[in-house]
Amino acid sequence: RTALYTFLCCLAARLAFLVAHGLTLVVIFVSLNEITTGQANWWLMFLPIWVGCASCTLLLMIAWCASCPYIKLCLSERQPRLNDNPSILTEVLPEIVLTIPGLLFLVLAFCSEYHVCQYLTAAQAGAESSPTGLTTLLIMVSLLSLCQGALFKDNSALWLSLGAGLLTSAICFAATRKSSAQQALVVAPFVFVVACLLLASVHRLKQYAAVLRADEKTLLQTEACLLGILGVCLVSVTYKVSVDKLKEA
Repeated sequence: RTALYTFLCCLAARLAFLVAHGLTLVVIFVSLNEITTGQANWWLMFLPIWVGCASCTLLLMIAWCASCPYIKLCLSERQPRLNDNPSILTEVLPEIVLTIPGLLFLVLAFCSEYHVCQYLTAAQAGAESSPTGLTTLLIMVSLLSLCQGALFKDNSALWLSLGAGLLTSAICFAATRKSSAQQALVVAPFVFVVACLLLASVHRLKQYAAVLRADEKTLLQTEACLLGILGVCLVSVTYKVSVDKLKEA
């Protein structure tokens, strides 16, 4: 029964990451008037990200030991797999190992988002703030994501698209921070990222629909729906930025 717990924990962590950032984007979208008037509380608007990162960290740590009973049973039976359950050598243990760079990425992403929130708060207050440190941190996160996607096949679409989008966005942020209209370029790469992730999610769902269990299929369907909603919100925010209605973004 615990054979798939590690996989489900990792998938739940990915969903929590998407939900947290999707909710933050929705909150920013519905708070455009406060942002325009300079009354936005960025720390409060980023609350879903703080909760989401904590949840993802907890889920990844649980994933390390979630399938331990199944692993012990396989070792006692001297078999790599039991019945139709996943193999501990080619599926369970690699999934556990891959949570380590995932956790490192999560920590760096949290630090980046903390500095983004700090930068936006300072910009709203009219204080001078150098983007050098923030841009450097964002580039580090994007390069780590690209390396993860290039070196490991598991979730490579997620890591490669996210890394490429974040790297492009960081460069655009440094180049266009003086022009609020041109800062639509900062958000635009993430529209491409979400589109790639949505296509990958739908393809994965169609490819493995015949062998997926009901709970796995439900999680993948939920992921695709959330990505669709996130894409719509991103397109809307990109438009708002491009028409100069989100000057602090």
